[in-house]
Amino acid sequence: MKKRYFGLKTKIIKSSRRTISLEVTPQKELIIRAPKHLSDAKIEEFIDRKKRWINKKSGQLAKYSPKRFIDGEEFLYLGNLYQLHFSDKNLSGVYFNDGFYIYQGNQGKAKELMVDWYKGRALDWLTRRVEKYGSLIDCRPNQVKVSWAKKRWGSYSCKTRNINFNWRIVMAPLMVVDYLVVHELVHGEYQNHSKKFWDRVGEVLPDYKKPRRWLKDNWLLLRL
Repeated sequence: MKKRYFGLKTKIIKSSRRTISLEVTPQKELIIRAPKHLSDAKIEEFIDRKKRWINKKSGQLAKYSPKRFIDGEEFLYLGNLYQLHFSDKNLSGVYFNDGFYIYQGNQGKAKELMVDWYKGRALDWLTRRVEKYGSLIDCRPNQVKVSWAKKRWGSYSCKTRNINFNWRIVMAPLMVVDYLVVHELVHGEYQNHSKKFWDRVGEVLPDYKKPRRWLKDNWLLLRL
């Protein structure tokens, strides 16, 4: 098979899964997950059928530009955009009040301060949502943690009963936060993505496909 498709470096992962899926990563890599028995010719046919989707995703990557952390720039928080402002007041860290405010003397470390703020808000929101949905699902993790994972939004460890989330999810609408929380909590019962798993997610969040689609289509927005 080709090493590159549509300008993207290609990686094929074969496993015991039943279906084939594609992922375009922020690192401009096309990841193909396929059943072990599927031939290269069949995989290439699938890629060809999905070329419009692949081009769309790679185009989104090309349009993405990193944040500059300048006055008036907009940042997401729970699905809404708020402007960043630099103040002459000697603020400690980030002050949020319908906008982000940072002491102008700290502009050089604005990204670091914003990340710390997001992590704190993420841990607060996610802990509360885990408590809410954990009681409904009868799954109560020992600890809720936030991390800066590159490829995963969340994970649940059956061994430690700890639940981990990518702090960037707090930029997304609350319905997406709730979907991610429920998704990982249900993994405490089903350690796969079987029909039973999705049926259980649907029992708790009947409209879960909507936030799932939002995350799939807008994940690029959740970056600094």
